[in-house]
Amino acid sequence: MINQILNADCFSVLPEIPEGSIDSIITDPPYKKSLQDIYADWNDGLDWNRIAIEFDRVLKPSGQLALFCDWTTGQMMTTALRDRFKFRFIWIWQKSTAQPINKKMPLSEVELIAVYSKKKSRLKDLTFNWKDIAEHGEPYRRTFDRQNNTRKPIKPYISESNGIKYPRQILNFPSKCNMVKSERLPDFPCQKPLGLCGYIVKALSNPGDLVCDPFSGSGTTAIACHRLNRNFICIERDPKYYAESVKRLKNELAQGNLFAKNETSPTGLNDLERINTNVPIMTENCLNPV
Repeated sequence: MINQILNADCFSVLPEIPEGSIDSIITDPPYKKSLQDIYADWNDGLDWNRIAIEFDRVLKPSGQLALFCDWTTGQMMTTALRDRFKFRFIWIWQKSTAQPINKKMPLSEVELIAVYSKKKSRLKDLTFNWKDIAEHGEPYRRTFDRQNNTRKPIKPYISESNGIKYPRQILNFPSKCNMVKSERLPDFPCQKPLGLCGYIVKALSNPGDLVCDPFSGSGTTAIACHRLNRNFICIERDPKYYAESVKRLKNELAQGNLFAKNETSPTGLNDLERINTNVPIMTENCLNPV
């Protein structure tokens, strides 16, 4: 089961996973409303009360959920999860291209990634590898000697920075139509970029951890975990998507992990070259590869 993509319904596989064995669940469940008009047959609702029970059972006490969602699905998820999980924070994925939904609302250009932890979790036990996803700017050293008229004088001081910036909530990654051609799967409507999934995997898990994706879709989480030295259990019930994702993973495994040998980010590369060379990658930030 570990390091495999399974062709099954998540409700039949999750009960077979040992209790407290999963470090993080990172997944893109079907949305309730936003794409209903476009993908009516594909976009079915979920029994979130039932799935919350299984998520709570398989996750470790320090385990976390990262769930892609739109605003409507996010509200529904939070309501269903609130008895067993507590909301931590949200990432906002801002796409490079907006998508029309209908004429009564603005173009849709963002999706959310809602992060939760178990109800009794302690903040100090939760994984958030901010240095692995930090933005890298120019180091600086500045001296400040300010004069003021307050009763307590301000002494001269020096401000230094190594250029590493703490991560923010807005994530700039390409939408599907702007992905590199080799990454796009034509028959999967809601494919997420590999760089974005890798970013989340890096932030919320450590090498050797076990990551579960019960709505595997195109298999992007599996590939991100492979490249970042995480174990995974991926589940996809649609036979067509399953076959495509298995083929994609086999091609990845056949290439070998060419990225693990690099220890520094290349310089002077454009975004397209960076995406092909490093995982994960943001539109404006080149992250260190594993």
